[in-house]
Amino acid sequence: MDWEYSLTKTRPIILLETLRKVLVKIVTKRLFKVIAKRNILKGGNHVGLPGGSTEAPLRIINTCIEDAKKNNKELWLTFQDLSKTYDRVDIKMLKLALQRIKIPEVSICLMINLFTNSKKSVIKEKGITKQYTSIIGIDQGEVISPLL
Repeated sequence: MDWEYSLTKTRPIILLETLRKVLVKIVTKRLFKVIAKRNILKGGNHVGLPGGSTEAPLRIINTCIEDAKKNNKELWLTFQDLSKTYDRVDIKMLKLALQRIKIPEVSICLMINLFTNSKKSVIKEKGITKQYTSIIGIDQGEVISPLL
């Protein structure tokens, strides 16, 4: 895809520390197990879980399209672009959501601390920029992103 010099068509790469990534992977696997075992996510909120798939929603859409064609009906579909969803996660809302599904407070604190007040800098052609503090969002490439 040609990015046409538009930053909205790019995804910056975040290089996460190895130990942090291992820790988050362990927490994520444990959360996956608890959420799946207790059937916490219901309906269409299951794609990020192990064994989850986009197959069912796509099958439903396809069936609707086929029905509209067969019966000569008008059909309106709306799709939402979620390509930068994790970049804009409100950490306060994430905390409330985790509390609502009764994740232990110590786990919530760990996750919230991982995603707040992190210092970042950008590697550019002429060097590294000055560090800045991330205000909102979860780093792209974070292993817990599909679950959240």
